[in-house]
Amino acid sequence: MKLIADCGSTTTKWAMVGDSGAIVEQFTSPGMNASLLSPDDLHTTLLCSLPSSRRAQEIDTVHFYAAGCRTGAQRATIADALGAVYPKARIYVDGDLIAAARALCGHNEGIACIMGTGSNCCLYSPDNGGRIVRSISPLGYVLGDEGSGSAIGRRLVADALRGILPDDLCQAVMQFAGTDATGIIEHIYRRHDANRFLASFARLASDHIDRPEIEAIVDGCFDAFIERNLMLLPGYDTLPIGFCGSIAANFTPRLEAALDRHGLKASDIVASPMHGLIQYHACRQK
Repeated sequence: MKLIADCGSTTTKWAMVGDSGAIVEQFTSPGMNASLLSPDDLHTTLLCSLPSSRRAQEIDTVHFYAAGCRTGAQRATIADALGAVYPKARIYVDGDLIAAARALCGHNEGIACIMGTGSNCCLYSPDNGGRIVRSISPLGYVLGDEGSGSAIGRRLVADALRGILPDDLCQAVMQFAGTDATGIIEHIYRRHDANRFLASFARLASDHIDRPEIEAIVDGCFDAFIERNLMLLPGYDTLPIGFCGSIAANFTPRLEAALDRHGLKASDIVASPMHGLIQYHACRQK
């Protein structure tokens, strides 16, 4: 039996898949970003999020895809934690970008984009088991992550704290945060989950997307993603472009409008890569 995990910064989605490709069980656990945690915290977070009782002896292969997983050391730490729970399994650890690419492109060349808590994009080739030919560094929620939930939240919070938004929207932001301006700033600059905190405000943006001020924020974030990420990839104007992630799915009309402004069109927009990953691994022996 195979165990497939799509680990985002906010949520990890798991699927147990039988040899026939049928889904045996699906469940969720807290997410994490490997680049924001120390090796010890990464190991502990993963172990605490995964109950060892979930048919561990039946799992012969684990495919774990993690946000922020870019180095061999990070992959080794994750593999070690998984090995403690699934001692009989072959374990494969990769980043969330290759997960999105395999799910969206499968066995064809294309461009895969992530728009969730963070953002990312790459040019994908199906050769050699599926590989990323070129990617654009997302740079994280401080320097980049354009088009992501954290980017939308960052702009929304900043405009509220500066009083740029109308009074009722400023009040809505403060009420959503459950604290005052000082509390918001302390959370952003002193806690390791600042990216998730900022991304949570995307829900507020979605609730008020009919307001022109919010629409402008979202459109600006999507335009920035297209211009500063997607359009830096070769073939962006000829290859299929797929999107996955909560932001892409929840703001699909705004994303499609932004693509249209740049003469582009999405080949697929899905909330999660899990269905595509199950299909991808179902037809492979490992």
